[in-house]
Amino acid sequence: MTPDAIIPVRRLIDERVPIRVLMEQRLVTMARDWIPREQTPDWDALRALDFEGEFLRMSEWIHGILTRDPFPADVNGLFFGFLFPPSRDLKSAVAIFLSGSRFYGNDGDWARKGEVPDDGFIDHSPLLLMAYRLIVSADVFGNARDLAIGFCHLFVSLAVAEWYCTPMRHTLRGRAPSRGLFVGLDPWMGFNIGVLEADRPGGSGSVVVSWHGAIKGGARQAEWLTSIRQIANWHELRWNEVSIWDERRLGALAKLRGSPDVPARPVIRWFDEELHGRILVSPDVIGDQAVFKKEAVRYGITLEEIEIHGQTHVLLPLKRLEVRGVDFRAFDLRGLYPGEDRMSFFLLHSDEAPFLNDRIAAIDERAFNLKAYARPVAHADWYVQSPFVHLRDYGEEWTAEFLAWLRYFFAPDFQYSHRGDPSFHYTRFLTQHEFLDERFGRETAMELGLRRLHLHFLAEAKRAAEIFET
Repeated sequence: MTPDAIIPVRRLIDERVPIRVLMEQRLVTMARDWIPREQTPDWDALRALDFEGEFLRMSEWIHGILTRDPFPADVNGLFFGFLFPPSRDLKSAVAIFLSGSRFYGNDGDWARKGEVPDDGFIDHSPLLLMAYRLIVSADVFGNARDLAIGFCHLFVSLAVAEWYCTPMRHTLRGRAPSRGLFVGLDPWMGFNIGVLEADRPGGSGSVVVSWHGAIKGGARQAEWLTSIRQIANWHELRWNEVSIWDERRLGALAKLRGSPDVPARPVIRWFDEELHGRILVSPDVIGDQAVFKKEAVRYGITLEEIEIHGQTHVLLPLKRLEVRGVDFRAFDLRGLYPGEDRMSFFLLHSDEAPFLNDRIAAIDERAFNLKAYARPVAHADWYVQSPFVHLRDYGEEWTAEFLAWLRYFFAPDFQYSHRGDPSFHYTRFLTQHEFLDERFGRETAMELGLRRLHLHFLAEAKRAAEIFET
């Protein structure tokens, strides 16, 4: 690959510049250098190509074939190659193929020692074919075909580089201890993206990710809850699929669904009701204890003080509270943190304490409180606090991407804390959301972001099952 093609790949890996931005920059360079000026490709048509949609389609194809027919663990290299039309033929397809090799890095001929298992490992790309035709059809001096091939090569290189940087890397690595990634026109002309290594179990330790904020507006809340319910269904589906074979193989579902100290709950809980009884609300729902106290005084509510581990905490008592929303058990077969493995997105409404309205919270019922908390929370009918989830070894990156997606499209004041870093990785995801929002509009950008989330969840869930087995 030429140096001007290497630079965009490095920018994606190092700076996380979106694929579409880098492809459009390549088009600007091609238009500037194109000769002759009298006959040029349709630059507007090239810029209008759906690079993001094609990237997601290719990602789903790769995830599908490597889930259905994974390479053996001793395959230590993946070669992404191309099938181009001969000469200036505009009727033949442009295709990508994937092969695996057990000889990665041994010599320059390692990729030739691989094999394509079946036709399912060949993908005909409509976008690359269209790009190829648009460029080659403007050929006068006979060099446009090389430019078209280079353009297609760059796009696939950027796609593989993106997979290298996201949870898709787990799908590509499979069960191999390490696996190299190479994108090339042949085994000698291409780009070595990098080597995927197995994550070291326990290397990063556990982490508690917490979040708080508010969702304003009835229409926005309805749209938000629909999206959350869709994501909750992904987790429930994986739990249901795995439970079948796990019950048969291990008979360990008691551990997976609860513990002696924490009552079992359904994977998904949906509330749309008014709660009654003794309700205690933690200040972390607001995120600022001073503001919480000030608002309580403003509305004439007497706070209750409790002492936990020698520190004084305040709780707000209520007799009724409207709750609407959903929580779900995050998919992790190991069941490491019963009761701390749920992702909660309940919206509050209170006439007694209007400062709680539209706030996102977690809700625990009396049966759970008796097992999980000390007095007086243990004897509350309902305990309301800031949501959090306890993770270890996997799921952190997906959680950060998920929460960043929620913040950008639904709640600008939404805050989450991950390893002491407020809004962990938000800036990285913000760049992509902003670009797609500006180019395609909020609805399309949100849907594209949701497709990415689903793809990355599938990759993480596959890895979770592998971690459990080992």
